[in-house]
Amino acid sequence: MDSIISRHGLQTCIARLHFEWLNPFSGSAVEEMIRSGSLEEHLQELRSELSQRCEALVQALNESLPKDAPKAINPWGGYFIWLRLPDHCDASLVQLEAKKHKLGLLPGTTFSVNATADHLRSFARLSFAFYDVETLSLAGKALRTLIKEMRC
Repeated sequence: MDSIISRHGLQTCIARLHFEWLNPFSGSAVEEMIRSGSLEEHLQELRSELSQRCEALVQALNESLPKDAPKAINPWGGYFIWLRLPDHCDASLVQLEAKKHKLGLLPGTTFSVNATADHLRSFARLSFAFYDVETLSLAGKALRTLIKEMRC
């Protein structure tokens, strides 16, 4: 955040918070966090929490898997992980089966301008942003089991 403020100036950032980026109420709250210095502390706590959530999901998915099994790719940031399935597995079929078990994922082809992007057919994207560590761990293990049952 400091680099944004230093590039554009505090007043410009506050104006954008109010008129471009957020609604006025949220903008006022973020403005106060910037002025009081608590924003950086909040961001550090958020990074730590998201890192723990990500690690829980990646670990649950990758635990006890053979070499040719799906692999969760640990991101450097963000709110999502990518799961690489073996080439013979179609993530859209895994998605359909996962929905039956109240598990969510999106096939890699969803994120391509080319809906038939074959190179993304065996990839899936999963979010760790909205769930606690325990839920992510359980969901990751359930998805891993489902994928094994599907012989992916």
